[in-house]
Amino acid sequence: MSLPRLIALLALITATVVPAVAKKLDGGKAFEGASYQACGLIASQYLTSVQLMEQGLSPQILKETLPGLSDAGERRINRLHNALNEGGTAETYSNIHARFARCANSVHDQRGQPDPGTREDLFYRCAGEHKIRYEIALAAFAGGSLEEVRKQLASRHKPIAEAVFQRYRETDAATVLREIGTTFKACLRAPAANSSADNG
Repeated sequence: MSLPRLIALLALITATVVPAVAKKLDGGKAFEGASYQACGLIASQYLTSVQLMEQGLSPQILKETLPGLSDAGERRINRLHNALNEGGTAETYSNIHARFARCANSVHDQRGQPDPGTREDLFYRCAGEHKIRYEIALAAFAGGSLEEVRKQLASRHKPIAEAVFQRYRETDAATVLREIGTTFKACLRAPAANSSADNG
């Protein structure tokens, strides 16, 4: 099955699963970002929270230690913890990634591409890199062929596909999705001027 067909199938599955999990997480409101930066920062906070919970930190400790957490943020921590317990690690990470991709896509539909070299441009480029990695992972999880996926990628993304498929063979979906999240957060910390991503 080709990458576009795999992605279309997984998008259909995600369209039915994500809204239910979104309600568990925050009523579907947190990812209604007005900018790439808003989408990215929310996703980063969610990913960090799940990673910390996986390491044994309780929601209460997170709420006490995360700086500047609003009441809504505290409620999201509780809902995220519940989603993690009910749906498992891989499902929780996948839903965060999918919702972030939808958020960034919505911003693109409304605003298009930001001015090069701006802070918003960094978040835009990181969103594009994230989307590619997440779609590669979905193709691997669905049993797609690495060669078919590689054929549809730019040269600089072919090694990423090889690494994602290899990592999935060696570990599991949760590990791959966790690492995609870590890579995304590292991208957000990069200086905008040094970002070489082209958003796909």
